[in-house]
Amino acid sequence: MNDIQNIYSSIPASIPQELFQDILITGTFKVKRIVSKGHASPKDFWYDQDQNEWVILLKGRAGLLFEGNDNIIELKPGAT
Repeated sequence: MNDIQNIYSSIPASIPQELFQDILITGTFKVKRIVSKGHASPKDFWYDQDQNEWVILLKGRAGLLFEGNDNIIELKPGAT
């Protein structure tokens, strides 16, 4: 388990790649902190995984595009 006490602490001012940190791992469940500062997947790249994923955005904004759908889903803190 990671020593993260505050989700907003210890974020570097500059990160060349997204920062992934495990917060909690059990046999069937993971909580990760992902810090992104303008990072994006390469054009025409699809991220495919076998596990289900639930995402919560705490600060900033992000866009998600799902295969078979041309509409970008914009994530914002506090948005429903």
